[in-house]
Amino acid sequence: FNRTPILTHGMRLREPERCQRVLRRLMLAPKLQSDLFETLKSAALPDERYIGVHFRNSDRVTDPEETLSMLDDAVDKSGCKTVWLSSDDPEAMRFFSSRRTRLRFTGLEMPFSSYGHNLHFGVPDRFAKHQILCALSDMYMLSHASTFLPALSSQSGWTRTIDAMRLGNQDFFGDLSLTSEIGKTK
Repeated sequence: FNRTPILTHGMRLREPERCQRVLRRLMLAPKLQSDLFETLKSAALPDERYIGVHFRNSDRVTDPEETLSMLDDAVDKSGCKTVWLSSDDPEAMRFFSSRRTRLRFTGLEMPFSSYGHNLHFGVPDRFAKHQILCALSDMYMLSHASTFLPALSSQSGWTRTIDAMRLGNQDFFGDLSLTSEIGKTK
């Protein structure tokens, strides 16, 4: 989602508008939508109201204490005690849940370690489909969270897309809905 005019047919738009225009034209294929639904159902889904946290800590190092401080503020403001944690750090879930035992953390487990490398490049073939489904699942859950805390280390295209989904109340997930599943614990 850089500033290339290809995505906006040559028009100069502000970033949220550009992302929203692209989102209106994207749609998941039915098979991918079905696989995504099954991936999400296999996770311990959060309560109806939850805080979505994107903690990026492999190729871009983030201070977990700063993220915890922001999370504490979000919990105080929202009253939510459930957190969907999206991270490229395989130790993040253990770290955050041990530091904030009063909260319920949930999310998808990473299929492999990406220490020091961008999670989205150089993925071993045997993990590629799972990695894509995890990324889309995290995007879905973060875009539907009551409160979203983006990664502190960057304003990535990922974060900007989630912000655009939340701002424009639209996404590319089609009729995928977990309304009947959210709130059920595994």
